[in-house]
This record gives sequence, structure tokens and C-alpha cells, in this order.
Amino acid sequence: MKGRLENNMKKNITALLLALLIAAAALPLNISAEDIPINLSAADVSADISACEGSYCGGGCGYDCGGLSPVTGGIHAGITLYGAVGDLLADPDTCEHDRLGTPSRPDKPSTCQNEGMDFWACSKCGYESYDVIPTHNRVYTSIGNGNHRVRCLDCGQMISYGENCDRKGTPSNADEPATCTTDGKDWWKCSKCGYESYDVIPASHQSPQYTSGGDGTHDVLCTACGYTAASEPCDRKGRPANTDVPSDCTTPGTDYWACSKCGYQGADTLPLNPDNHCFDYIDKNNGTHKIKCVACGFVAAEAEPCDKDYSFGPDTPPTCIETGRDMWCCRQCGFQNYDVIPLGDHTIRARSAGENTHQLYCTVCKQNFETETCTPGQYYPSTTAGKHKVYCGRCTNLLVESETCNRNGTPSDADVPATCFSTGVDFWKCSLCGYESLTVTPIDPNNHDPGTSLYRSRSDGTHAYYCWYCDLDIAVYDCDRNGTPSTPDAPSPNCATPGKEYWKCSVCGYEGYDETPANSQIHTGEYTYITMGFWGSHRVDCAGCGANIIASETCDKDGFYKPDIPADCIHEGMHYWACTKCGDTGYDVIPALGHNLRYNEHFLTNTHSAVCLNCSMTVIQSEPCDRNGTPENADVPPTCVSNGHNYWKCSLCGRDGDDIIPPDENAHPAGRLYSTANNDGTHKIACGDCGRTTAESEPCDRNGTPEHPYEPPTASAPGKAWWRCSKCEYETYTEIPAGLGVKPGDVDRSGNVNLADAVMISRCLAGWTIPQNYNPEATVRGEGTVALIDAVLISRWLAGWEIPELGSNP
Repeated sequence: MKGRLENNMKKNITALLLALLIAAAALPLNISAEDIPINLSAADVSADISACEGSYCGGGCGYDCGGLSPVTGGIHAGITLYGAVGDLLADPDTCEHDRLGTPSRPDKPSTCQNEGMDFWACSKCGYESYDVIPTHNRVYTSIGNGNHRVRCLDCGQMISYGENCDRKGTPSNADEPATCTTDGKDWWKCSKCGYESYDVIPASHQSPQYTSGGDGTHDVLCTACGYTAASEPCDRKGRPANTDVPSDCTTPGTDYWACSKCGYQGADTLPLNPDNHCFDYIDKNNGTHKIKCVACGFVAAEAEPCDKDYSFGPDTPPTCIETGRDMWCCRQCGFQNYDVIPLGDHTIRARSAGENTHQLYCTVCKQNFETETCTPGQYYPSTTAGKHKVYCGRCTNLLVESETCNRNGTPSDADVPATCFSTGVDFWKCSLCGYESLTVTPIDPNNHDPGTSLYRSRSDGTHAYYCWYCDLDIAVYDCDRNGTPSTPDAPSPNCATPGKEYWKCSVCGYEGYDETPANSQIHTGEYTYITMGFWGSHRVDCAGCGANIIASETCDKDGFYKPDIPADCIHEGMHYWACTKCGDTGYDVIPALGHNLRYNEHFLTNTHSAVCLNCSMTVIQSEPCDRNGTPENADVPPTCVSNGHNYWKCSLCGRDGDDIIPPDENAHPAGRLYSTANNDGTHKIACGDCGRTTAESEPCDRNGTPEHPYEPPTASAPGKAWWRCSKCEYETYTEIPAGLGVKPGDVDRSGNVNLADAVMISRCLAGWTIPQNYNPEATVRGEGTVALIDAVLISRWLAGWEIPELGSNP
């Protein structure tokens, strides 16, 4: 059971770190160390997983991975947090991270070109991660030919003077398929700047028939147009019937292929692969084994330690008189053995040693220890109601014969309160011994039992709240008038007759009414409209009672008494009206219409004139163009040898203009820069347009793929770690001394290449303090300086890739 638990935990940790390092492998190799996401807390510095070789944790760092050994708490490899005696507090795989902790790394703000990192930490398990902060908002302006320039909307910075369109938009034109003799068009659109164009689809035959020649070629006949061709090479894009056979160290392989057009099946012979061995594990010797190729006899390891990852039998836990056994089995060679577990702690019990004292002893070895004074800890009900006996918490000594219960517990039954006609019950429980009892409470004349008919009407707009048992009025309340009365209201019909408003109490059902005064707002006669003596208003009186209804009302102006005078571009007009109620007359001013301008471009200067389309008046003789329009051409930035163009357009007259920008000697197009090797680990960068040198001696980046393979050192001859610059393609090597006493990739000197080495390299790049046993000469490429490529190569090798520098994958 323990072996399976340890194995599952190792797999979980391995999968987490592998995912982290494989994700780092996809990054460009020239990124900075602080950009590498490492989800390890600062407390993990004290738990160096390179020293982990013990049995409980699978790493021997002193922390408990299986919950079997007592520890005081801590973080193991930044993965799991444990408390006292192996108590698992939080696991990042199941923890709901609250993000309330303090991360060990400061946030990295976003810029115009790079995303930022918002670091956070879980206050429960210590797990650290980050959220991506998007780059600043951008605006894209097309410059034609499938390119656009990019400017930051937040800070105004020009991010790129020329960037390729992404072709992810939806074009307005439909694609035009190619025919046997006519080219087609594949339309595309940039989703950023909106530029549209198309790619030419070469003419191709629509109904070709292929006849295999049996030698890797086929004849072609188009049934649509009659085109014929002979001896065309097979394309090898089909699915072969046979599975490829890889080469190994003694036998060549076979690469099967098929033609997707004529169906011909072919095969190519693959050369020998000296690094593809068929290893076996032999010479098992008490925890070690030898790794040897059964085909060619190559020995990869003379005495490799067994991994002890599996258990072939149940473990024997240790006691205070006998050691235990940790049964293990090597998953590679199958060797079985066990490790001795040191003596454990005593199993302590207590027995009575007299009045109020007891002695401690071990139940296994029977050894006696110190004598202690008894302390209360066990409580049992006594024969007397409401009392209990008190015993020692560790032995059987009786300390108190009879002690009164405390009534501080929570009883099983709820209390029953006393009412005006019945007694109550007060239940209680002792919190120490659990004894339960009750106390009867007397009748309470003030606690009336709530019944179903608690309210009765008093016929005066009030009702009484009374006790149905003792018929006592407890309180008197006003009726709420929230019910629905049985008699409809009798509203006031006019300005002289009062009305009645009926109501009903929703509690006691009493019905009554309130008298409402005559409605002075409802008049029976016609209205009289009297002109106020000035334009646009009159007062309204009731014709029946003479009361003034409206002191001042605006005339409706719906009538007229003479024709209007219309307005023109510069003159006001008059609208004459009459009120249909009081007969008052007046007029309203119609504002001048204003000119309807048409702007005419002046070709000799950047100005325009304006003429009114309504009255033909020349309103503007000459006015500068405003340049607020959208020009048809996109601005062209200057380069080191050519002028730039700042195009503009007038939003009024439509005039197009062009301001010339002189050449900028520092504006070298990115696609025109080239590198020339200096053959000393550096290169020179020059511009292909102006020939000006931008850098005389820039260090080579070593990110290219060298043509020479890695040459490992031997006991008598040095090795060579070849590298190549990805820019100038300069290639050379770093010599690895002969007889190097460490294994490539084993930077922690553990004897094996594992995840601990990749983690230590990542920590070194992140600026951590590395222990003294770190060996930079054991890096994968053998250059004596750690780099991201070393961690990437180790992670790929552990994932099953073939890495020549590291030898065979375990």
C-alpha cells in the first residue's frame, strides 16, 4: 500500500514539473530568466529535493509525503503542505485557491508589445501562479501590399512601421476556383486593418487520372481538357500499407511510403542508428544493475542504483524493540530487497499507582517510566440524580465520588414554555457526563397561548387582541382598513355633492366609511376661456359655479388669421396663429434657415471656397483645408534611403494632400538588416539599403542547430559541444575536458539525471541561491554555464525524446 502511495505521489509531482518545463521549451531561447514561470514558493529553498533519497518521502528531505512519519510541518518541493504528525493541510491538486497569500515575486506590468504577469499565492497551500495581463490596446492602419503599421492607443507609441496582415478576417469577395487552364483567386482579409487582397490559385487539372509506372512514377491524363503527361514522380503523400521499421544499432530500418494519386507502394532503406539500443538490465547486485544493449553489447551503465519505486510485499513497521522493513522492488531490473527502518517510539499507557497517582509504561517492552499526578478527564453519571463521578483522564483512579452536574450541555429536547393555563418544562444536560433531566416551571399568567381567533371588533374602528382561553384583552389596535369592503364607494358627482369612501379591517372584519367633501375639481357646466391681455395665454373658469379652474393656460395656437411669411437663408419669417378656445391672436418668429454650403477645392493652394446651394451666394472666398478627412493612402514612414509620406484629406472639399518626410538615417527596415560572421563568436549587422553598420561586434546567440553532432568526452580524449548562431550561422564548439567525473545533465551530483536537475537549473536562472554541491560543468551541452536549453533538453529526455548528450532514456 505504501509503495503504491509513494509511486502515485511521485507521478503527480513529475507530471506537474514536466508540464512546466515542456511549456518552457516552447519559449524562444533568448527570453530573460525572470520570464520563466516557476510555481515554487520561497519556503521551498529549505527543502532541496536533490537530497531526497529516503523511504518515506521518496526524497529523504525530512518531510512526509505519505503521512507516515511525524514531522513538525513544512513545504515539500513547493507541492504539498503538511502539519503535525503527517496531517495533510492542503494539496494544490484539490485546493480551492483563495489567492489571498503574498506571492514571492512582484507583478510584471504589461507594455505595448509584451504581456504582463499578475502574480498571486494561495494562503492555504502556498501554491503560486500568475494571470496574464494583456498588452496595451492597438490600432492598425493598412499601408498596402499585405502590411499594416501598429500604434499603441494607450501611450501613442508606434509599435511597428510594417507588420504582415493576419488574413483572419472575412473578405467581401467570394473565392474563384481554378480550372484546368485558368488561375483562380483565394481572397483574404486582415482582421486588424481591414486590408483585402487575394492569392493566385494556379491552374490545375480538375479530373486527372493517374496510371502507375511501377518505378515511383505515373502517367497523367486529364479527362476534362485532354491534357496528357508521362513519367511524373509520385508525391509520396499517401498512406502506406506497411508500418515503418526504425533503425537500431545493428539493423537498418525501412521507411514505407505511398503515392496519394496512383496508389503505388514504395520503400526506402534507413541507415543504421548507433544511438538506438535495445537495453537489458543484468548483473543485479544488492541494489545496483548493469545496463547493456542485447544487440551490439554497448554498456550504458556498469552499476546503476535501483530505483526502489515498487513494493513486492507488505512493509513491517518498527516498534520500540524491533526494527521495521521497507520492502522495495526495482521497476527496471526487478531486483527485490528491503531497507531497515530504525527503532520506533514507545507505546505509552498509564496504570494506577495509588491514590491520585499513576505510572506510565510501554505496552511493548514493558518498561516503566515516571509517576504522574492524576488529572480529571473521564466523567460517568452516579447513582444520585444530577451528579456524576470523576475519574483520571489516563488511568482508572476515581478522583471525585459525587460532583454536581453543570447543566452546560445541549439537551436533546427543546424547552416547553409555561402559558396562562399550563406549566412548562426546562430541559438541561451536563456537558461532562451527558446526564439529562428537566425542571417544571409554574403557570405564567402573562404568557397567553396563541389561538386561531385572537382578534374581535369593538365597533369603533378598533379591535382587541385577546386570549381565547382566559378571555382577557391583551391589547387594543386601530383597524388597518386593508380589507375589501362589501359596499362600493359613492364618490362626489360634482363640485357641490359630498361622497362616501367605504373600508374594511383585514384583521377583525369590521366595515365603516368616511365622508369625502364635494369634489371642487369636477364641474358640471361648460368652461369659460378669458384672454389674459397678452399673447399666448388665457384663464379657465367653471361656467356652473364660476370658480377659477386654471389661473393661466397656454393658448393652443391651432387656428390662423392671415398667411405666414416664410424664412430664407438670412431673413426670419412669421407664423401667424389664433387660439381656438379664447380667440386670442399673435405670431411666432421663424428662424433664418442658414446657408446650405458646397465647398470647392482650390488646386493651386491647400484652400477651398464655399457657395450656398439655396441662394447661390459665395459665403467663403478662401479658407485653409482642415485635414480632418480620411485619406485613401496610408502614411509611409521614411527609411534610411527613401522619403516618407504623410497623406491627408480635407473633410469639407475632399482635397488630397501629401507632406514629404525626409529620409531618416536610423530607420533601417527590419527585413533589410543582415549579419556577417566575425568568426570569433560575434557578428556584424549592416543595412542592405544604405550599407551602414548598426553593430560591429554582437555576440552570437547560439540558438541555431549545429551541423556537427555532439561528441561526448572519454577517459582519454576531450569531447566537443558544437553550437551555431541562428543569425550569421557561424559554427564552432566548446571543448569538454577528457575524463570528466560527472554525468552530463547531473548538475546536483546525485548520480542520476532527473527532474531535480531541471528544477535546479530553473532556480539558477530565476536568481535563487544554489547549494554548494551544484556543478555547472555537468550541464547538458557541457559548456560550463547553465542556460534554458539545458532544462528543456532534460525535460524532453524525461518525456521520451532522443537526446544524444544524455544517452539512453531510463
